Amino acid sequence: MRTKLRNILPLLGLLGFGCGGTGVSPPVPRAEIGPHQATLYQLPENQGWVELVNEPEVEDRRVKPNTAVVVYFFQADRKTPLAPAPSDVRVDVNEGRNHIETLTLKAEPKVDDPAGGCRFASKLGPYLLEGLRGKLTATLNGKPVAQDFVAGR
Repeated sequence: MRTKLRNILPLLGLLGFGCGGTGVSPPVPRAEIGPHQATLYQLPENQGWVELVNEPEVEDRRVKPNTAVVVYFFQADRKTPLAPAPSDVRVDVNEGRNHIETLTLKAEPKVDDPAGGCRFASKLGPYLLEGLRGKLTATLNGKPVAQDFVAGR
């Protein structure tokens, strides 16, 4: 047992070296949850936040449902709809390493939802976010922005 410990201890010490690091892992950022109980992603250059959800919400995740990808855009407080609204909102949907489709989302504000003033929705299809990853692109204040996402509610 002492021989094993003697061989392991130097290796543990080496874990603190390499790549100029301190040997301490950075803290994992906590997930931000939005008003619709899905993951929030911050847009580049602090231009706001987005939340991606499926609507209608998927009850049985074992089958590919007929659902839309819906994106809510928020201001810095993560609750107030973004103003002015973006344009040219698209989602590139990937499953694993395979590109499935580029979805064009249309502005469909939801008046009965306080956070739904800047809501964009895709056509219905087999777009269960839980198993997808992709890239959201839009034009904000005349400038293109892009945000990668992994899974969703």
